[in-house]
Amino acid sequence: MTAAFNQTVAQRWASAECPGGSGRQFGPCEADRGVVVQERDDRTLVLAVGYDLDVTTEGEETQITTVLRAVE
Repeated sequence: MTAAFNQTVAQRWASAECPGGSGRQFGPCEADRGVVVQERDDRTLVLAVGYDLDVTTEGEETQITTVLRAVE
């Protein structure tokens, strides 16, 4: 199996899923090399990571692009 960060899918996730709105005291979400981060209480938190995964088994290869959430 190989794994690589995916900046595009991470940016899409940040645009669609990042916490925000009125009354929030969080900084903006940013996707940096496939990792979605946000400033909260003067700390940088990882919210999600975008990946491209290639899994090869005997006679079969599967490619997956996914985003894994770090927090709820």
